[in-house]
Amino acid sequence: MDHIHIVQILSLRVTPDDDPAGSGILLEGALSLPFTLERSYSGVQGYYFEQYLILSDGKQVFASVPQQMFVRGLQSTTTYSDHVNERINLSQGTCQLVFVIDDVAMAPVDVPVTALASV
Repeated sequence: MDHIHIVQILSLRVTPDDDPAGSGILLEGALSLPFTLERSYSGVQGYYFEQYLILSDGKQVFASVPQQMFVRGLQSTTTYSDHVNERINLSQGTCQLVFVIDDVAMAPVDVPVTALASV
């Protein structure tokens, strides 16, 4: 039986800090460059612990520190933004982003991973 989430992601945007108009994660060699992760939630009003994981080739390569967040309610949108400065070892193609809310994992989201264009 699937777990019913009382918090839902309404929108998700991952942008390279060097190219805010772009999307996904840029690589320099095999390491990620800083990026911004913006997401909007709606759900039952209350405090929750949120953590996000990045998976590459089926293996977890990054886990954020769990942070407490507040969701304003079902009739509202609550938006959070994080800058990820860690250099994460990734492969070009796609990686999966998984949000964990109060120890319950949501469905993974594919995020494009692109090599930095050489000049």
